[in-house]
Amino acid sequence: MHKQRTAIMAGSVLGLVGAVTPWAKIVIGSKASTFYGIRGPGIVTALCFSLVLVMTLLGNRHNPLGFLRRALTSLFGIGALAVAGWNLTHLGKMAGVVGHGSVSIGYGVYLTLIAAAIVVLVPWAIGRRN
Repeated sequence: MHKQRTAIMAGSVLGLVGAVTPWAKIVIGSKASTFYGIRGPGIVTALCFSLVLVMTLLGNRHNPLGFLRRALTSLFGIGALAVAGWNLTHLGKMAGVVGHGSVSIGYGVYLTLIAAAIVVLVPWAIGRRN
């Protein structure tokens, strides 16, 4: 398999892991709730990363992605980046609103952001085809 496809697949799998891990923990008094990405907007990121994974597996795996697949991969990565970035800023704002409690951002959001950056940048940085 071409190293570009391998790197994109690794980013996609990391993004899928990020979608099912905790995105936020809210503690109010003695009650704590953990929110997972897949139960909210993270389902959009999971869909984006799944589509990227499928596109990476299609075609001749010994060649890098063509222009259209690189563009679509980056587009889906930007979509996942937007959703995770919006959640990151929204949760940050929410932390100031919760009066007698706390909101902490889970590691799933960070995994998703890193994976989205990989999926957006790798197709253009490794093994481009003219």
